[in-house]
Amino acid sequence: MRARLKRPRTPFAATVDIAGIACRITSNYVKPVYWAEAAPAFRPVRRPAMRVHVEYGRRQGRLPWIAPATVEDRPEIVAHRGFIEVRTAYYVATIRLGGRDVVVRMQAGFGVGGLMHTLYAWWLLRRRGFLVRAHREERGGASWLVMPPDRGEATNGGTEIFAVRRTRTGWVSHATPFGVAGAPAANTAMPVRGLRVGMSTDAPVSSATGACALARHITVVDRQRHAVSRLLALLADFVQDVSCVHEGTVAVR
Repeated sequence: MRARLKRPRTPFAATVDIAGIACRITSNYVKPVYWAEAAPAFRPVRRPAMRVHVEYGRRQGRLPWIAPATVEDRPEIVAHRGFIEVRTAYYVATIRLGGRDVVVRMQAGFGVGGLMHTLYAWWLLRRRGFLVRAHREERGGASWLVMPPDRGEATNGGTEIFAVRRTRTGWVSHATPFGVAGAPAANTAMPVRGLRVGMSTDAPVSSATGACALARHITVVDRQRHAVSRLLALLADFVQDVSCVHEGTVAVR
């Protein structure tokens, strides 16, 4: 009886460009492509610098076949010689030395939105940037980042996830597809002019208060000492460079 030769499986592939970082995603399953196609505004305009391969396995343990919102995505960083691992309840991502190549073992049925959110937070910190949950007000070609209110305070609008990067000419906020409402219609990048903090008093906002308000809404993935120090230094530079104001008051440093 003649043996049948199996045709090698061609991986599915898609590329996204978020905050100036282009990434090519390959997988043995089509789900990552669906995620990328749901964000057409983030199609690449440059050659991908990052490569992520997602290998889906069989269902294991008590994890559901389709991941509900109740599965928490709490990444844990484990450092090894020459690579690091990012572990959650449903995937393990191995980031090789240099950070450009990532291999992921993903449980069946889960999407890559949480994974890509985590990876971009990790990449941005090494490129003078961070991801933050905020409401963005656009005025005269520039943007103001409005921090979400504390519990019990009113809000001025819905929040999204923005990437903030430091450039040679100043700070720039970028739209991302990581918000709860899904990918925005446009991939916009705008200079950041200031930070607005909602408070219950009319007191001026100092840089320290602005930094504390900002830090509560930043995506923190790597909690190793050197990474936290880098993030704190970045936040200190940000609040010193932009105006920190209270809702409805004049700008105060």
